[in-house]
Amino acid sequence: GSTGTDAIAWHLGAELTSQGNEDVESRQLGGVLEAAFQRAQASLQLRTGYSRHENPDASRQSDPYFGVGLYSAF
Repeated sequence: GSTGTDAIAWHLGAELTSQGNEDVESRQLGGVLEAAFQRAQASLQLRTGYSRHENPDASRQSDPYFGVGLYSAF
């Protein structure tokens, strides 16, 4: 039988990032889906959202983003 150590914990959340300096400002808004694997002490994260960059000349660029991350304990 299963003792629960093979369980996968699912997490869903939002992320908001704002960063910049005198040259460029960047803001990202999106979501995160994580599958955490208890036995392997690892997790897999999927991130997606929308990013906007503002330059000193007042130009702006907006793009969708997508990312995948694999994290493991050492």
